[in-house]
Amino acid sequence: MLNVRRTISGKLNHMEDITMKKETTRRKFLCGAGAMCLLGSYGWCEENPPAVKKKSIICSKELSMHGASDAEVEKLFKDTEPLLANIGLTTVVKIIHINSYEFPGSQFQVSVDCKALDNFGAVQNICMEFFPRAVEQRDKIVKDLKADSIFLIKGEYGMLKDISVTLYEPDYSRTKPKSLENKMRKLFQIFEDSMKIKI
Repeated sequence: MLNVRRTISGKLNHMEDITMKKETTRRKFLCGAGAMCLLGSYGWCEENPPAVKKKSIICSKELSMHGASDAEVEKLFKDTEPLLANIGLTTVVKIIHINSYEFPGSQFQVSVDCKALDNFGAVQNICMEFFPRAVEQRDKIVKDLKADSIFLIKGEYGMLKDISVTLYEPDYSRTKPKSLENKMRKLFQIFEDSMKIKI
């Protein structure tokens, strides 16, 4: 499946070389990779559990305490997949900081801290997490997402307690033309300054 993203101007562009292809949802990706907590986000396990147990290990440990068996959890996810697969978040972000990690077995993770505007003009903290399959993909993401640049992003997201909203493997598009990016940067500054004013 070819990734397709919509730019600010409304044109469609292909993203074959920017991120890993989205043949899987975030849940399927995590179940295939194994999950652990890394800086408040999902990362890679050095050793993966057996294929038949991956999803249940990640998803059902919490649910089983509420009376759901592994089989019931599997069936729930299967039955609700068409609905859950369409949940996503789209917003405009200003890149604040980017970190790149490499794990044993040539596994990569790129974590991006951002500021995002909501529909009411409030500035929110938000994160993007990427799991490139190759060093070239990792380098492409790091090169694209420079600090202080403005992007339109869209992707599957998660919300954990005391952690910023996180988008996993989102599509991203640089704001163009440059004049629009400068105006968006100014808008971020105005709203950030207004939030500092004590009432």
